[in-house]
Amino acid sequence: MNNKRFAVAWAGRFLVAALAFAVSAGCAVHHAPEPSGTTAEALSVQSHTGLLSHARRADDQAPAAELADWIVELDEGATGDLATTAAEMLGADDDWLLLRSYDRLHAFAVRASPAAVARLQVDRRVLSVTPDRLVQTQASAAEIVGASKARATMGLAGAGVRIAVIDSGVDAAHPDLAGRVVAQQCFSAAGCPGGGKTGPSAADAHGHGTHVASTLAGAGKLAPAGVAPEAKLVAVRVFGKDGTGPTSDLLAGLNWLLGQVAVHNVRVLNLSLGSSEVFAGVCDKSDPVTAKALKALESKGVLVVAAAGNGAAIGKLSTPACLTAALPVGATYAGNYGPQGFGKLCKDSVTSSAKVACFSNRAPQLKLVAPGAYLAGAVPGGKVASLAGTSQAAPVVAGVVALLFGCNPTLTATQARALATATAKPLIDKTSGQTFGLVQAASAAKAACPWLAPGGAGKP
Repeated sequence: MNNKRFAVAWAGRFLVAALAFAVSAGCAVHHAPEPSGTTAEALSVQSHTGLLSHARRADDQAPAAELADWIVELDEGATGDLATTAAEMLGADDDWLLLRSYDRLHAFAVRASPAAVARLQVDRRVLSVTPDRLVQTQASAAEIVGASKARATMGLAGAGVRIAVIDSGVDAAHPDLAGRVVAQQCFSAAGCPGGGKTGPSAADAHGHGTHVASTLAGAGKLAPAGVAPEAKLVAVRVFGKDGTGPTSDLLAGLNWLLGQVAVHNVRVLNLSLGSSEVFAGVCDKSDPVTAKALKALESKGVLVVAAAGNGAAIGKLSTPACLTAALPVGATYAGNYGPQGFGKLCKDSVTSSAKVACFSNRAPQLKLVAPGAYLAGAVPGGKVASLAGTSQAAPVVAGVVALLFGCNPTLTATQARALATATAKPLIDKTSGQTFGLVQAASAAKAACPWLAPGGAGKP
C-alpha cells in the first residue's frame, strides 16, 4: 500500500548559490537566475516520518510496507474522546497507531495496516478515510499590484489586521519581521524547535515561511516592503527543515488555529503549500477534513488564500487550492526577464507582468493571479533572497485582502474575496484559453472603502 503524502509546496526557493535550476519531486519549482545572477538551489522532497503519539505500538510482525498514514473523518454524531473512539473502532489488534487527533474537526490521523483500514471503512461512524498526503512549501509585488499606491493615496498598510501563516515557520528576529509575530505554534512530525512534535516556537529552519511572511508584512528594511507592512502575523510551523510535512501536521495547525481566530482576531490565512497530486474541479471529497477546516475558518470570517501549485497542470490544481473555501492564486512574472526555462517542466519564451508563468497550475476555478516570479524577500539569518512560484504569488493576494479588512473590518470573507476578484485586471492566458484577473490593490481598496479614495465621500 502506498503511503500517499503531501509535500508542502515550495513554489521555488532561490538562494545565492552556484547550482543549476532543477525541478524536484512534488510541486517544487526551482527557477533560472534573476538578471542579478541569483541561481536556484535544487531541493528534494523528503519522506515523512509519522508522529507516534499514542501508547499503542504497531505490530512488529506487520511488514512496514503494509502500513500507511490516513486521515479519518467521523460523523458529527460520534461523541467522546477521539483516542478512545479510535481504539473502539480499530480494536485490540496491534496493527495501527494513532498519530494525531483534531477535536475541532472531529477527525484523527492514524498509521494503519490494510486490515485496520478495512475496519474503519465499514464503521458507520466514519465519514471518510483519505490518504495523509505529503504537502510542500509552493521585484516588489506591492508596486506591480498597486499596494504602494493604496498606501500612498489611501493610507492603507494593513494596520489592525492579523494574518495567519501556516508554513515552515517565521524568523521573527529578522529586521524586516521584528515585532510582526504576535503568536506562534509548531506542529511537525520532523521535530519542532526545542524538540518534540509540538511546541510554542515556530522558528524557521528552512526559509520558505520567512519569505512568505516578508511578502505579506515585511517592514522593508532589507527586502522590499510587504503588501501589508503594518499587519501582524500568527505563525504556525508544520514543516521540517526540508520544507515538507504530512497533511496530518497541516491539520494539527488548522485545528489549533480554529481556537485562535477569536483570540487574535485573525482575518486572513495564507497557505503557500500544496500537494504534488493535482485535481480537476473542486476536490473537497478527496481532502475532506482539510475542506472542513477551511470552511470552519471561513465561517469565522477568515479568508483562506492558497497557492495553485507549480506543476504546470492545465485544468487541475493542488489541494488545498482546489477546496471550496480556498481562494486559489496562480503566478505571473514580476517583469521581463527574457526567456525562462524550468528544467523538463516547461519553458516561457516571453516573460512580463502580464504573463502567467508556465509552471503555474491553471483551472476553471482559478480566478486570480499575482506576481510570483521573481520576488525578493527576507530569509532566516537577516538575509534576502529571490524566490519564485505560486507560493510567492499567494501572499501578494493575501496581503491585498488584509488591506481591505484593514479599512473595512465589517467585510465578510466572501465579500472580500468577491471584491478582490471583481476589481482584478483581466489577463488572457493563451496556454489555457482562460482569462485570469491580475489582483489590483488600489482598485479593490477603493471598492471596499470608497470614502478613503481621493475625492471620495465620507464614511457611511
